[in-house]
Amino acid sequence: MGSRRIASEFRALDVWVPREDGEKLLYHLRSRLRARARVLDNGDVEIHCDDRVNRIVLHIETFPTKFHLRGEGYLTDRSAAEVLRSAVLRHRGSCVMIRYFQGFAVVYRYDTGRVEYIEKVPMHTFLRSTPTEVAEGTEVIFRARGRSEGGSLHGPAVALPGGGVSRKTMRERNSALRGASSEIVVVDPEDFRRIAQLREAIDRLLDARLRYAGDEKRVRAIDARLKRLVQKLLQLEG
Repeated sequence: MGSRRIASEFRALDVWVPREDGEKLLYHLRSRLRARARVLDNGDVEIHCDDRVNRIVLHIETFPTKFHLRGEGYLTDRSAAEVLRSAVLRHRGSCVMIRYFQGFAVVYRYDTGRVEYIEKVPMHTFLRSTPTEVAEGTEVIFRARGRSEGGSLHGPAVALPGGGVSRKTMRERNSALRGASSEIVVVDPEDFRRIAQLREAIDRLLDARLRYAGDEKRVRAIDARLKRLVQKLLQLEG
């Protein structure tokens, strides 16, 4: 049986979401966390919650069709944490997400909705409301190939065999193509749907790899499945 998650922390969260999705997200957070909302003079909104169990500060820039969310939070409420994580994945956002367990933490780095690395970090103590002291012995669970070691929160580590491949996002490639020629790049909407499904499946497998870390047979099976899904994702992204 896997360790029980105690809390999730979000750092440097930055994501653009369609206005309708943003309104639903804010409603969910306010209802789950009893968070307070404050409208600023320029029309932006700030969401605050600090009830000793959940803490969150979000700054929302409001536009006619989109919301720009930035902030950080420490959440014991799993539903609220999953809403933020899903927004980052679905809308190609960025953040560092730290899942706390008894005696260790797992650090995820998302960039434009992609998992860049996952590390398991042992801790001397677990302190809910103050910075956590990080011990030596960080274990790399996943790191996209080609990623520099400087991107890690906890120092250098070696990439796992069979890990993901660092590739430009579809948006970056299309932008480069538009800069090089006047051709219009058309992307099949079905590909976007399949890419989103593959990313979610990969993330679930990475979670499963953590749960069964002590079972070598299961980990090998998960790694094989993970490798196949990553290859499919790379084929779709070109």
